[in-house]
Amino acid sequence: MNAQVNLSDSKRALLEKMMRGGGANAAKPQQIEPRDPEAVIPLSADQRQVWLHAIMAPDMPLYNESITIHRFGSFDRAAMARAVNEILRRHEAWRTGFFEEDGVLVQRVREHRDIDLPFDDVSHLPEAERDAAALEIGSDDAKRAIDLIEAPLFRARIVKLAEDNHRLYFTLHHIIFDGVSIYRVIVPELAALYEAFAAGKPSPLPEPTLQYGDYALWQQTHLQSPPVQRQIDYWRKTLADAPPKLELTGDRVKPARPTHAGSMETFFIPLDLIERVDATSRRTGMTPYMLLLAAYHVLLHRYSGEEDIIVGGVTDLRRRPELERVVGYFLNTIALRARPRGDMKFRDFLNEVRDSVLGALGASEAPFDEVVRALDVKREPGTHPLFNCLFSIEPPVDPFPDGWDLTQMDVVVGGAKFDLYLELDERPDGMLGRFLYSTELFDAATIRRMIGHWLSIVARAADDPDCLIRDMPLLGEAEEDRLASEWNDTAAPAPDHLLPQAIREQAKARPDSPAIRFGGESLSYAALDARADAIAAALRGAGLGTGDLIGLCLNRSPDMVAALIAVHRIGAAYLPLDPDFPAARLDYIVGDAGAAALLTERALDDVFPGCTLPRLLVDDIGEAQGPAPRVDTASGDLAYVLYTSGSTGNPKGVEISHGALINLLDSFRREPGFTAEDSLLAVTTLSFDIAGLELFLPLISGGELILAPRDTTKDPRELIALMAEASPSVMQATPATWRALVEAGWQGHPALRILCGGEAFPRDLAERLLARSGEVWNVYGPTETTIWSTIARIQCGDGPVPIGRPIANTAIHILDPDHNRMPIGQIGELWIGGAGLAECYHGRPDLTDERFVTIRGERLYRTGDLAKWRPDGTLLCLGRVDNDEKIRGYRVAVEEIEGALAKHPAIAAAAVRSWPDASGERALAAYFVPHGDTPGRAELRGHLAKTLPEYMIPSHFELLAELPMTPNRKIDRKALPKPGGTAAAELIPPQGEDEERLAAIWCDLLGIERVGRDDNFFELGGHSLLVAKLLVAIEHEWGRRIGMAEIFRAPTLSALAERVARNEQSDLHAFVPLQPEGDGIPMIWLDGGLRFQALAQALGTERPFFGLPLGPILDQIVHDDIRFEEIAAAVVAVIRRHRPHGPYLIGGWCTNGILAYEVARQLRAMGEEVPLLTLGHAINPVSFLRITRTRMRMAKARYHLGMWNRLPVSERLSYALDRAKGVLEDVGVAEAEHENAEFRRFTLALESAAYGYAPPRYEGALALFQPADRLSVLDTEPGWREVADGPFEIHDIPGSHDDMADAPNVEIWAARLREVIQRALGAERARAA
Repeated sequence: MNAQVNLSDSKRALLEKMMRGGGANAAKPQQIEPRDPEAVIPLSADQRQVWLHAIMAPDMPLYNESITIHRFGSFDRAAMARAVNEILRRHEAWRTGFFEEDGVLVQRVREHRDIDLPFDDVSHLPEAERDAAALEIGSDDAKRAIDLIEAPLFRARIVKLAEDNHRLYFTLHHIIFDGVSIYRVIVPELAALYEAFAAGKPSPLPEPTLQYGDYALWQQTHLQSPPVQRQIDYWRKTLADAPPKLELTGDRVKPARPTHAGSMETFFIPLDLIERVDATSRRTGMTPYMLLLAAYHVLLHRYSGEEDIIVGGVTDLRRRPELERVVGYFLNTIALRARPRGDMKFRDFLNEVRDSVLGALGASEAPFDEVVRALDVKREPGTHPLFNCLFSIEPPVDPFPDGWDLTQMDVVVGGAKFDLYLELDERPDGMLGRFLYSTELFDAATIRRMIGHWLSIVARAADDPDCLIRDMPLLGEAEEDRLASEWNDTAAPAPDHLLPQAIREQAKARPDSPAIRFGGESLSYAALDARADAIAAALRGAGLGTGDLIGLCLNRSPDMVAALIAVHRIGAAYLPLDPDFPAARLDYIVGDAGAAALLTERALDDVFPGCTLPRLLVDDIGEAQGPAPRVDTASGDLAYVLYTSGSTGNPKGVEISHGALINLLDSFRREPGFTAEDSLLAVTTLSFDIAGLELFLPLISGGELILAPRDTTKDPRELIALMAEASPSVMQATPATWRALVEAGWQGHPALRILCGGEAFPRDLAERLLARSGEVWNVYGPTETTIWSTIARIQCGDGPVPIGRPIANTAIHILDPDHNRMPIGQIGELWIGGAGLAECYHGRPDLTDERFVTIRGERLYRTGDLAKWRPDGTLLCLGRVDNDEKIRGYRVAVEEIEGALAKHPAIAAAAVRSWPDASGERALAAYFVPHGDTPGRAELRGHLAKTLPEYMIPSHFELLAELPMTPNRKIDRKALPKPGGTAAAELIPPQGEDEERLAAIWCDLLGIERVGRDDNFFELGGHSLLVAKLLVAIEHEWGRRIGMAEIFRAPTLSALAERVARNEQSDLHAFVPLQPEGDGIPMIWLDGGLRFQALAQALGTERPFFGLPLGPILDQIVHDDIRFEEIAAAVVAVIRRHRPHGPYLIGGWCTNGILAYEVARQLRAMGEEVPLLTLGHAINPVSFLRITRTRMRMAKARYHLGMWNRLPVSERLSYALDRAKGVLEDVGVAEAEHENAEFRRFTLALESAAYGYAPPRYEGALALFQPADRLSVLDTEPGWREVADGPFEIHDIPGSHDDMADAPNVEIWAARLREVIQRALGAERARAA
């Protein structure tokens, strides 16, 4: 479909006509006849679509449309009123109301009655004010909703601007007209009638032969015809895997229940650009409609980053000649799907858009609501089911008679059907355009910028269709300059001294002033200076000096601060080592960093029991014999190396220079400001980079550093007491620490300046801190750009808390994946440049090159944070790229949900993350710490529903005493417990002893407090491993064993309790009915549990799909030297007990697939039919053992590098973490280790036996399914082909070993497996015949 197909001029004209009004005539039109006057008139399918959408907001002018008919020259008011009423009489659609009768929608035509036309005169106003006054009158009418019952469904009024200038303002409900009706019928007829009546003549027009009701009745039959049904099939196929509706980033969060308030911004496309568009369209064999639509798709792609987008379109359904003069609504909505990518040429994308348009037009008679029904799309209240953005071009305007004109883009109606609707109207001198938009989502200024961006794309497309989509310009010169230069104008002179000399200068200037206060004692600048010299002398005496890296593991004390200064005085850099870290982590850091020595104290001597580095104890260092020799420090010299968590599973060291460090300190000395009169309470552990600001900012400013003891920093009540005693003027902490202080009863101090950073700053916390302090500042920055990079003073208000503007000598850029600047207001990845950038990751040039990138000549750091510029030049940070959860296809930033939860008065703190639910989809879980009475789940859902769309409301709500924190006092989302409950309605409690005992087991396994008798184990989060635990618990509680199949057959508490209470013998080897329906040959899947339920269901109901649990079988036969063939024989015996004779369809996954091979071989050796053996990513163990370690490493490197490069930035971190799992799991030979000891025992036995198994030759049909994303050395085809003598098929399925069996990949797997089964059974029948 992507081959170049040039459209002839005639075909181009026909397509334009169909897309812009005036459908093509049917080849053999079936005449539409006038209806029986007594006939009940249904709504046409086109009207029904409007009605369904309109009733979502009955009080909004959602489908009000305003047109303005201009009359220039002489004016006869009576003739105009008579002409309007004659139009009303002639066209039944304009005097039709819409009703629901016995559940059926019908339309009733009202008898004609003349209406009055209000008359307003603004001609007395100054000429410059008349137009605005007239528009205001027209807008007042347009903004009032029209009742669908009360015909006529329009309002009309005359406004006089001058003796020779009058306007007729019409506000009509769209259900009674379309553009063709107005342009080609209403205006020409009105003009003819007015001229006749003004001249005292009768109507010159013949009576209409057809009315809209005639069409509605005819269409009702026509839509049942085979051609229309084939069109519905086209849409079912085209949109079967439709992407979620595009959710554009707006100026505000979309409300959960939109009111559909809207506005519009109009613009004009000059004739020169339209002519260039038309010329390019002709050269490329396209139509202008296609090119302009493609440009709209590109705009949406560049804004959102999405590569599969559906835009709504409209097409005219007047496909019959007798409908050309019929007034009514003949528009059908179509879905225009396209897949723009940055690396595509616009010309190639235009071909794809052309194919989409042609396909849509070919199926455009299929009613849109029927399409939605065929797709089984769930309608959400107040929203369109498939798209939020629309595009259309009005039909061309035939010349109007002299003295007449028509406009429709001047009156603001005040409603918005969609988030964004681009409508164009071609005129002789160019093209009018308007963006209709939701004012709940966008500001007018944002839409005005959007207009400029779209026009830039159109211009480049017209001039250079071979341009890559990623290179098509969005930004105008002014916006580009604002983003690149104006908002990054942060140049400031470098300070006179670097950190070592700056502290020494303060010691000289104020030797007796307090430098450090700690534990009731105060240390002067002179004493601090002397102590630093003493430690420096000891370090130098140990042979340490310039360029060395010295590990510091010290308790919080003045000696810790002096040691930091001392390290710098000898020209060395320090390596913070937190004594609270696990020993293994500290050992790794010391070894990886290549530290030259360890500076610690006797109390912590046991922290590094196996460390072989030279060790100095500060306890043993006495007084200095004199000032330490001065060592000149350069800006590029290393100040410290700080290790942060790494995506590879090991921490990574960030190297920070002295120039970067002093730039940060000097910038904060200026803003928010720090003087010798200030004091700062330091509470942050040295291993968290923000401690650098707390420790050094007071000392370079001549102020006082108040050092909080280690234990005090961990206890909010002790910290409150210290704050009251020390009365600092400045304090910095993470939001988690500030919230803990507030919740512990801290009342604040009016002179305190608060710095808050390290994670998202919720608005509710900001408001509470503002009420308790003099100033609140939000600070943002990653370790790699030296502590903080942006700063914002926070004021009271609503909405998210900004991170502000870049600090001195710092640049911020919001870029898309192709490194283009994102427009103001649009989300991209935040990149940082300037003086604060780290030198590198220690010993990791690969990671350095990946994260520190030169773009347009500027070295930048990729933060992995999502952010956007606000129109005022401040920044909003919107979460981590890797926290960007995808829920039901929607991107969800969990911080937004956390902020909404925090606004509930009974919630003190909240965190959100996602977990896979029982269906394999990811579901959101909310964790909260209550404040006062604990809110219920229903209450929390209702609270969130006020501000969040449905897909952002968590499925689970978990009550916690406190949120888990990292050592740096950030929320540790990875430590949040797995949820056990659901957001279900009121529970029906268990009844009877057996249900209560079973409920207690469920609560223990699932981690929930209560369970109802109708609750489903799997819907509460149960999975295969928990099923195994449940079986063990039931055996322990009741003294009897039941099989896994029992759980699937009775998944609710009451049903399972009844089965357990029967005390009947349970078949432990029973098949698990993953999909029990159908009468075809069943598929028997070895060890098929919940993991393969999606495959079973996707395969359909033609045949049952049974899982055969291996645990009970292995439990009876496993011994140390068991052979694989013995295990297979035991499985065969169980299969034949349930199903004595074939034919058998056998399948298995991974190691169980190898077992399925031997089971099928043994069954065939017994003379049984096995029409098909199915292996899911199972590798022949013989071929696997041939793979050398070198080949494996090389293959993994090539594979993972390729995958990394293909992945969007938002998914790279989670991918890297997944790769840290074991090799066998990754390659599809062994599953991940489970915590269940019995499961581990069985798995190890099976795998050990598999490694000793050499598969014999196999003559039956074999189908191999493997993930497309795999290592090159793990192509399983060659190994099995060596032993397969019968029919052999190999299928690559999208996905990896981890998700090949998950949606949406499993749908493809199931479709291929269905076809393979049919072929195998057909071949078997042919052989039998």
